[in-house]
Amino acid sequence: MPDPVDLHDVQARELGILKLINQICSRHHITYYLAYGTLIGAIRHQGFIPWDDDVDIIMTREEYERFFAVRDELGLDYLVQDWRTTPDFWSFHPKVRQVRPKPYLESTLTGTTENNGLFVDIFLLDYLPRPASVAQTLMTTLLYATRLVLSAKQYGRRDPRPLIRGLSRVAQLVPKSWLAAVMLWGSTRWNQGPHKWVVSYGGMIGTDPQVAPVTAYGEPIWRRFEDTDLPCPPAYDRLLRNLYGDYLQLPPEDQRVSHGFVRNPNAADE
Repeated sequence: MPDPVDLHDVQARELGILKLINQICSRHHITYYLAYGTLIGAIRHQGFIPWDDDVDIIMTREEYERFFAVRDELGLDYLVQDWRTTPDFWSFHPKVRQVRPKPYLESTLTGTTENNGLFVDIFLLDYLPRPASVAQTLMTTLLYATRLVLSAKQYGRRDPRPLIRGLSRVAQLVPKSWLAAVMLWGSTRWNQGPHKWVVSYGGMIGTDPQVAPVTAYGEPIWRRFEDTDLPCPPAYDRLLRNLYGDYLQLPPEDQRVSHGFVRNPNAADE
């Protein structure tokens, strides 16, 4: 049995990546916000959710492009992973990945990339003309199907469900570059704003509860996260209740799960 992961060590290292991102964004006046479980952690725990082992932030696509333009300021130990920097990319949303040292690995990426150390997820906000429409529903369906194919292509062969394993065999015939093109086109379809609504297509919770007025992501408010103050959406309570309901209540113990890293057996050789 592999050595257990030191969750506190994982969190401390991920916090270091987040602080580096925060420094760069502050230097260049790039707006971002804590998101999803990380935002819950800031509000409910003033830091990490005790059992959580990842970090989520969110920003508009325009702000991400500004961040991407200065990504070299991360230094040689970090990599922004998206379709431009990682041709065989496997995700709907970008990541800032620590490439060295790598005391922990994202084991699901074995065989895909050697850059599978600790990371911070960057979710992107795109614009919508209205809260809902037939055209948007059709686009959301297309994006969901594309994402399902991408996920099946990447992970499906290990999935216990026969349907997903079967889909993974078909998905191998579809180039990732095609999937990337569809996802970019669909996500940015209505970005020639200005518009009053935004959505993140990359979250795992579904699209409808993630549609929000632009004003929900206005001037950030700052909340304590471990030993530093970090930016949160001003309408964090509305956003989190749409996604999770009563997020201030702890979930049942059987739902307190981590995403999963493993120790790098070759860490001492790096």
